[in-house]
Amino acid sequence: MKKMNTLRNSEHDSVDLLLKDIFAWADCNISNGNSNYKLPRPRRPRPRHSQLFVETFLKKMTHHLGQHSIPALDYMNGNEFNTKIEKKSLNSITSVKCFFFATFIWTIVLLLLCLCFVIVVSLSLICVIQTGYEEKESFFLSVQVLNYILRPITSKEFNISSHLMNLNSYLMRLFRLISLNFKFNKWMEPYPLRGLDDRVPRNIMCAVSNPLYVSFLEYMCTMCDGIEYILTPKFGTKPQALSQDLFITDWPVIFRGWANKVSLQELRVSIAENSKILQLEGFATNFISSLEYLTKIEHLGNEKVIFRLQADEFTHVIWTSEHYRTSYILRKLFPRPQLIPQDTPVSLRSILLVNGQSAPSFRMPVGRKGLMLYTQSSGSRYLVLKPKEHCITACQTLTARLTAGDIMLVNQTVWEVFSFSSGTLTSISLVRYLDEL
Repeated sequence: MKKMNTLRNSEHDSVDLLLKDIFAWADCNISNGNSNYKLPRPRRPRPRHSQLFVETFLKKMTHHLGQHSIPALDYMNGNEFNTKIEKKSLNSITSVKCFFFATFIWTIVLLLLCLCFVIVVSLSLICVIQTGYEEKESFFLSVQVLNYILRPITSKEFNISSHLMNLNSYLMRLFRLISLNFKFNKWMEPYPLRGLDDRVPRNIMCAVSNPLYVSFLEYMCTMCDGIEYILTPKFGTKPQALSQDLFITDWPVIFRGWANKVSLQELRVSIAENSKILQLEGFATNFISSLEYLTKIEHLGNEKVIFRLQADEFTHVIWTSEHYRTSYILRKLFPRPQLIPQDTPVSLRSILLVNGQSAPSFRMPVGRKGLMLYTQSSGSRYLVLKPKEHCITACQTLTARLTAGDIMLVNQTVWEVFSFSSGTLTSISLVRYLDEL
């Protein structure tokens, strides 16, 4: 027992001597301005005293210094002392480096994704008209491309197209308004809306062109190359139907006296008889009128409106029928021409045109297919066939005057059709399209 106490006293004495050396060395370094001092490496204690030496040293070190001023020392591997603060500092530095590295990587990834999105959307907006797509089709093409790019890094539940479906109408309107800034014939001119009832303006030069795009319409100028006049065939008797060979030639053709003549009174009676159908919601919404007292198609069934309309030389009315019930009303007045083959369908879309003697000129609406069927049922109008921009050098401008009962077939793939006043009676005409040949 006495021997054990003697051993403990000797260990305490050796610890006290070591602490005095450490404090003296530390005070000397701090007074000289060297704050980055390190604890001296103690001599390795004797093996028989190592455990007791370490326990005694740590107890006294903690008692005299505390863990807030200088952290407690850990005896590592029996050879050296490392402070806890050095461990924490090293871990903190490592974690900060990892954080900044991860932030840098994710920033680069997000910037690349944003750049891909901007490039895809920009390509869809630049020269949208030249590509032949409408804004909606072009935008969703860009969305599909972006979705394909993001597919490897997105989950199965996340799909860009599905999330945009409920917002398509608002997004299309927004992108259309944005794209207006890129469509100018000249930088200082306003945005040119050429023609009525056109969803997409045509032949407008792009502020920024797409060098990789080649229009397929440039190869279709052979349809009008060499055409110097409009065909006007004469028949001794009217055949039941013409062969399709006449349409395949792509020549503009006028058939004199083949259409039924329709007066304003006949139009008024037909509108009045079907006023209940026309008043249904959505049946007669596509209506354009230059007259303040004529704002709906059913107003044409009123005798007073017809009387005032005849007295107005600048009357301009366009009604687009896209429903089978309203188109059936027009087909009673304007039946299918007998010259159209039975296996050639006529489109459901019909456009009624009513123009005064001095009505302004306008561009004919363009259908989905190229072949337009124009019927002049009352009065007369001049039709000017102007080659489209990509065919100006190869084709010529043609002009014809159509009177009541005339029918004209023209391919709108290469021709733009403009209507001009002829200074005669009020004109009533109908525009339809042949879906396929």
